Amino acid sequence: VPLALVLAWQAAPPLAVFAAALVSIVPLVGLIGESTERLAARLGPPLAAGSGGAGLVGVDLIVNDAGRVHVIEVNPRPTASMELFERTGELAVAADHLAACGIASPVFRPPAAPTDAVWSKAVLFARPGTRIDAPTIEALRRESRAWTDADGGWPALADVPRPGQSLPGGAPVLTAFARGPAPAESLAALRSRIAVVDALLRPDPACAAAVPDDA
Repeated sequence: VPLALVLAWQAAPPLAVFAAALVSIVPLVGLIGESTERLAARLGPPLAAGSGGAGLVGVDLIVNDAGRVHVIEVNPRPTASMELFERTGELAVAADHLAACGIASPVFRPPAAPTDAVWSKAVLFARPGTRIDAPTIEALRRESRAWTDADGGWPALADVPRPGQSLPGGAPVLTAFARGPAPAESLAALRSRIAVVDALLRPDPACAAAVPDDA
């Protein structure tokens, strides 16, 4: 994490900052996952009973230096990270949420990934002057089709913008997914895909020139 902070402070390319941050957290992934599961098992029942909520919910919390847990907010809806569990076959987010609320719905499940697969996800943000044109979208679709086939049918790219859009610096562009047999391999595949997408989304010099340095 310190390396990522230094790169960000030195205004390094966003992809370099992203890669440094990912590499630094790989050793902590397993520990974070186990700790989160233990917290969820302990906090879930009292939060559900106290709030009267049903279905899938998101809980934002912090743990202080003394190990005391402070719940900041409870979001009564499925959160964006839950789709990674769906890709492992552990749940069908929409159907399971509706079923818990007493609403029956059909369940669509794409081909299941290997049970030992680890999924990763990242949101790519635009550089100043990023313009989305038709050739860029076609190139993204071509790459996405190959990655999707490699991932067993799960979409590799989501939230892809429409052609003709000009995105300000820092705006979200799209979401990328990858899988691997272990966290390190999954993150490496994700970094590789982000690098390909980043190369396709080269900013338009004319648009970038019109963006103030402090935008």
